[in-house]
Amino acid sequence: MTAWNFAPYRDRGRRLKKLGWCLVMALSAVGGAFAAAWAVNEAQTALTQQQAQLLDLKAQLSLLQQKNLQWQNDQSERQKAQESFHKMKALRQRGQDLHALHKALTLRWPAGVQIQELRLEGPAWRLQGQAESGLAVQRALEGLTDVLAWQQPPALMAIEALPQANGPTLNLRYVAQARWHWPELSPKPEANRPTTPVARE
Repeated sequence: MTAWNFAPYRDRGRRLKKLGWCLVMALSAVGGAFAAAWAVNEAQTALTQQQAQLLDLKAQLSLLQQKNLQWQNDQSERQKAQESFHKMKALRQRGQDLHALHKALTLRWPAGVQIQELRLEGPAWRLQGQAESGLAVQRALEGLTDVLAWQQPPALMAIEALPQANGPTLNLRYVAQARWHWPELSPKPEANRPTTPVARE
């Protein structure tokens, strides 16, 4: 009977098994390194995309800020234009009222009522002078009531007798006053409300 020697085969098997184990470990290491490299690459890509999005957002924010500044400048210019237009309109209205009053005083004012002083204090109009009677002053003032749309029509505020040394004709001193419906030279700001015209009485 022939004796078989299996020792060389056992040694070869052990060497093959060891070699296989080494190959498995090497492949695992290579796979792990590849996975790590892929993860790093993906993270870098995501970071680059986020940085690009951040730059885009900054550019959009800068554009919005510029538009907002331009809008504010436009609003300021429109406000100045509206104020200038309002002031011009108010001054024109005052000029028209003064012209109408001057014309009425020239054509309607009676000779028996003398005007010594005519004073303007904002929308208030004060008249002082001498007259022959309180009734003459009253009638003279009534002749002005239809000249303008007064806030306070011309009215006699005070009247007193003068010394007889001034003569028998104009023996009274009078003070009269009236108020116009004059708009303000500067419009009053309204809080988020449209302005409404003031109704004249």
